[in-house]
Amino acid sequence: MQKAKQTIKMPRSFETNKDAAEFFKLVVKAMQCKNVDLDEFILHITLVSQRYGDYADAIRTVKQEGQVIVQQGDKNQDRKIINPAVRIRDDAYKSIVQGLSELGLTYKSKSSIAAVDAQSLDAQMELVRLLNDVPDVGGTDDL
Repeated sequence: MQKAKQTIKMPRSFETNKDAAEFFKLVVKAMQCKNVDLDEFILHITLVSQRYGDYADAIRTVKQEGQVIVQQGDKNQDRKIINPAVRIRDDAYKSIVQGLSELGLTYKSKSSIAAVDAQSLDAQMELVRLLNDVPDVGGTDDL
């Protein structure tokens, strides 16, 4: 017997964060395919989605400013440093992958899933596509 689909309210903070909201919807959809009680995972889903919002913002910043930026030194000299958004991007990505793994939504963690049906696999693939396809900010430079 299959459980009825649960309706989960999106956090209000995501009303102004389109990236986190989209990611939240996809994670909820993927979890619904696994027929789990979403109430048990809502906090974790929210936190992972927020990290995705941070990741998307950092990607845009790095695309606009570059991976290396020029900063004024203490003796008024220019010095090149790694853009702080690079670390935010990289840390957020690791956190997202770990969070999705804990939810059983990565390839590595799929062994913990007894049977992956086509609908569940499609939902997982949507998450992977979103991670690899952050909206462009108008530039054509690849990282």
